[in-house]
Order: sequence, then structure tokens, then C-alpha cells
Amino acid sequence: MKKGFVLFSVLLIGIIISSYFVSAQTNIGEGVKELVENVIAGGEPIFSALLGEVPAGQYLFAKILFLIIILSIVWIVLDQVEIFSENTWALAIISIAVSILSTRFLATTNIVDFILLPYNVFGVALSTLIPLIIYFYVVGKAIPSQTIRKIAWILAAAVFFGLWLTRRTDIGNLAWIYLAAAMISLIFLLADKTIKRYFVKADMDAWGSRTKKAHEIEIKRKMQQANTDLTGDIITPKQHDKIIKDLRKQLVALQTS
Repeated sequence: MKKGFVLFSVLLIGIIISSYFVSAQTNIGEGVKELVENVIAGGEPIFSALLGEVPAGQYLFAKILFLIIILSIVWIVLDQVEIFSENTWALAIISIAVSILSTRFLATTNIVDFILLPYNVFGVALSTLIPLIIYFYVVGKAIPSQTIRKIAWILAAAVFFGLWLTRRTDIGNLAWIYLAAAMISLIFLLADKTIKRYFVKADMDAWGSRTKKAHEIEIKRKMQQANTDLTGDIITPKQHDKIIKDLRKQLVALQTS
């Protein structure tokens, strides 16, 4: 049922977009770019309220990318705070609010041009790779819902695809970097379960390491207690030797496991 609904939705969206391209009597790239510009013009009050000034299509996608970066960083930081890590709704609301306000008041046209819309290959690659890495970590590790993770990867692919469409006339062949990032986002979408399993395994390994360390500390504490008991004549030297010998065996076994 779900697969049927998804397929129907994809087909419906495809028909709508195809109809738009036919009526526009232009190529696909220019058709999408024109569609984006029309959406920006129609939704200008909403975009201005949330993202600030959006003078052209590339700025819309760049500001969404900026918002995603801030959202990811804030989420990572707040997730380390116990009161937020135990309350997903509070974590989500505060992260979204901070990212929107930051984008609205900090991501001016000049800053966006300087940071996210460079014109050299190093700048384009860096401004694409860093957000993608941060986004990969946050989506793969911090989002438990598979549906939300998939929506997040679709959003990332759409943003990078939009940047490719709106910037290819400005930076020429360098725009392929955005298209590659969009394709990578779609690959991550398809590999979502594998990525999640990787992060879950990493968390389990880390937890196992912490548990192992705690057990090691406990064994050493018992050894120290045995020494104290021997000094206080609570146990005999023979009993002490046996306790220490057994504890050392446990410690060696633990350290080599």
C-alpha cells in the first residue's frame, strides 16, 4: 500500500512537472529554473519572513543549505546536553528555531555569496562537501525515524539539484559538483538502512567500551580493597594472594577480550 502510494505520488509529480515543461516550451533545465523563480515570486512573503531576502533562485537554495548547516550543528551540540537529549521535541523545536533565526538575520546576501556561492573549484567543493558531511552525521546518527531520514535526504538532493540548476550558467562546468552532491544524497537515501546500522553498531561498540572500562575499574577497586583488608588484618596473606590472583586473571581476560 505504501509503495503504491509513493509510486502514485512520484508519477503525479512527474506529470505535473512534465506538463509545466511542455507549456513553457523550453528545455528541462530552463523550465525548472523558471519554475523555481516563479515559486520564489509567489512565496516571497513566506521566504522573506523565514529566510530573509531571496533575490534569486540560487539564494533560496543557498539559504536552505545554510539553514541545514546551522540546524545540524545546533542539533549536535544540544544533543550532548542531557535535558535536550532526553526530550526530542524540545531538541527539535529549539534547533529549528535557532537555525531559522540564524538564517533570517545572519545569512545576508553578501555572506551567502562569500561562504556558499563561491566561483572557484576549491570554494564550490568545500561549500558542498562540509555541509554534506555534517548532514550525513546528523541524519544517520540523530534521527531515529526512517521516514524522516528519507525526507531529509530527498531535501538535500533537491537543494543541491537546485543549486546546480540555478548556478550552472554562472560557474559553468563547476556546477557538476552540486549535481554530484545531489546524486550522493540519493545514494544515501537508498542506503539509509545500511547507514543507520553502521551508526547503531558504532554506538554499541562505544557503549561496550565504556562498560568494559567500568568493569576494569571495578576489578582494580576490589584489588585495592583486598590490600586494605590485608593491612587491617581482615583477611590472611593466603586469602589475599588468592583474591589478587583471581582478580588479575579477570583483568587480563577483560583486557584481551
